[in-house]
Parts: sequence; structure tokens; C-alpha cells
Amino acid sequence: MKIISPKSDVEWQKENLDIIYAFAMRYGFLNYTANIYLGKNKEVAIREFAESVQANLIAMTNADRNDLAHFLFGNLTEKVAKKSGHSVLTFSQ
Repeated sequence: MKIISPKSDVEWQKENLDIIYAFAMRYGFLNYTANIYLGKNKEVAIREFAESVQANLIAMTNADRNDLAHFLFGNLTEKVAKKSGHSVLTFSQ
């Protein structure tokens, strides 16, 4: 399980790790790692992190956006899939 964010606030990072640990305990995950990776932006951070751990696959949710928001801002999952040298598995939330 990975969390990637461009924020650098230490307290924010600890809160998010606590959320991940609570989620993992609730659902019985026994073998996982939780990481916070800081990057220029989400797209770049995801690609850089995948490279740094020599990932075979990037799994991402595909957020539902209305047509106007998609047109104006694009889709993070699509951007990562197009620019990454990794396979990207997407699924709906």
C-alpha cells in the first residue's frame, strides 16, 4: 500500500500513515509497506516512486469526473499510464 503526495508537512504525513495502518489492521493486511513519497506533483511522484522501487505494475483508481472537469484538468491515471514505462492497472472506485 503506497501513499504519494506533494505535501511535506510532517504532521500531515504522520496522520496519513496512521490512517493507512488503521485500514491495514481493520482488513487484516499482514504483509505490506506504507510509504510517503514527496515529488514535484502527483504524476511525477508516482512515476518516480515506481522507478525507485523497480515496480512491475502501478495500480490506480480512476476517479469519476464530469466531462468539463476531465476536459479542463485531465485525468491523473491517464497521464501516468501515457507517460510511464510501467504497466498501469486501473479500477473504478
